[in-house]
Amino acid sequence: MTQPRGKPVDMKLAMQNPSRVFSGPEEVVGHADLLREEKIAILRRWEYDARDMEVADEEGMRQSDCEENLLRRILSLLVTLDAPLNGDTSTPMKQGRA
Repeated sequence: MTQPRGKPVDMKLAMQNPSRVFSGPEEVVGHADLLREEKIAILRRWEYDARDMEVADEEGMRQSDCEENLLRRILSLLVTLDAPLNGDTSTPMKQGRA
């Protein structure tokens, strides 16, 4: 469902920390004022953050059920936007990555 036009999105903040601008990734996709490319860019940033949370989980810092489902939701929404595949999906904190 597309949101009505409203307050402009702070793209700088959205690209730094999407969860401070949007209540969830679905809100990004439904935002009427964002271009498709902007939605994809914001979701990619959120994907990166979600993968970072997975690394924390692997290191013993347990996530909530909501956080565990976040990456799946983001990836599903990227598919609905016909976003190109992202070949490098790991975070720089994973062992062996710089």
